Amino acid sequence: MTEHQTASDEICELVTLYPAGVLRPDEVAEVQEDVKSCGIRGEEARAFPDAAHCLLFASHSVAAPPKLREKPLASIQQPEVPNLVPAVVAKRLYEESSTGNVALLVRREPGAKYPPHSHAGASTTHRSSHTVNGCTVSIVASQQNAMLPWTR
Repeated sequence: MTEHQTASDEICELVTLYPAGVLRPDEVAEVQEDVKSCGIRGEEARAFPDAAHCLLFASHSVAAPPKLREKPLASIQQPEVPNLVPAVVAKRLYEESSTGNVALLVRREPGAKYPPHSHAGASTTHRSSHTVNGCTVSIVASQQNAMLPWTR
């Protein structure tokens, strides 16, 4: 382990966001270089995925600090996945492979309707759905899922 180097607030924030997969390629490179030279931040970077997993099982919910939410939410402003349907946009956060699972941050505007779709891995289908007030959700799904024709 190398000697601990003082870090800027920016690199400390990047280290915490690194496991979430929301950093730009240049930021990823910066974090990877930093954790090589600082053993303490390297340990932190390796610990964050475990900590995030444990939060899923927390007994009560705690609001994330506004600054922590800014990067992922700003990221969806530039959707990589074109509009899935009108008023529904998605940002790809992680992809296992070109045919495996994908993690998406999906924003549905107020009144947005989502078409019926099938889940390939589970052989299930969902009817169409809608949102009254809009929402932003994180979804992990198979890229083999398929939209179905609209039914009324």
